[in-house]
Order: sequence, then structure tokens, then C-alpha cells
Amino acid sequence: MIVASPGELRESLQALLATLPRVGQVLVANDGAGALSAIERNCPELLVVDGDIPASNAHRLLERAKQECPESRFLVLVDSTAQLNEAESAGADRAVLKGYPASQLLRTASELINRPDAS
Repeated sequence: MIVASPGELRESLQALLATLPRVGQVLVANDGAGALSAIERNCPELLVVDGDIPASNAHRLLERAKQECPESRFLVLVDSTAQLNEAESAGADRAVLKGYPASQLLRTASELINRPDAS
């Protein structure tokens, strides 16, 4: 699942994630509330969050999603190292700076999906 505003970033992420072998449908949500509503019905293997959603929304989303879906992995795309540290302290499995090369982003997503449970 991708949590990001409609636009180029979300569409690019959706196309990129759809190329992964274990990924079926790539769900999208515009914000944290939409994502929480969706995960109540179905826990995604991977949740990719645009760090530009309001910080309180992102933190609440990560906390609630971890409670609802402890098996899910969380990847947050951020604009700065400060946001990177905040995302990781909020429970993201990985946080990467936007502009990360697509091939590395794909590899990171694949590693998260295929990673055995750490809990």
C-alpha cells in the first residue's frame, strides 16, 4: 500500500512496486486516515508512506498500523535527515531520502517484503 497524495510520486511508486514478484494489487491511500481505514480490512505486506503527509498523521499512522498489522513492513520516504530520524523513531522499518535511485528503492522494498519476522 502507498500512502501519498495523488500525483507523480504515487503513480511512480505504484508502477515500481507492481513489478515485484510477490506484489499483487498495489493499494493507495491519500492520507493516514484512508490508510488506517484500508488496513482494518486487509493488512498489506508493505506500507510505503510519503513523509510529506502531516507529521502527526504519519506518526499516528505508523503507531496504529503497527498495532493492527504487526507483520507489515513500513518504508517512509522523507525530504531530510531530520525526517529520516523521526520516521525511524516512529517505527518505520526503513526510511529513505526522496531521490533514492529507483533500483535501490525497489531492492529495499523487496528486502522488506521478503524479510522474516523480526518480532
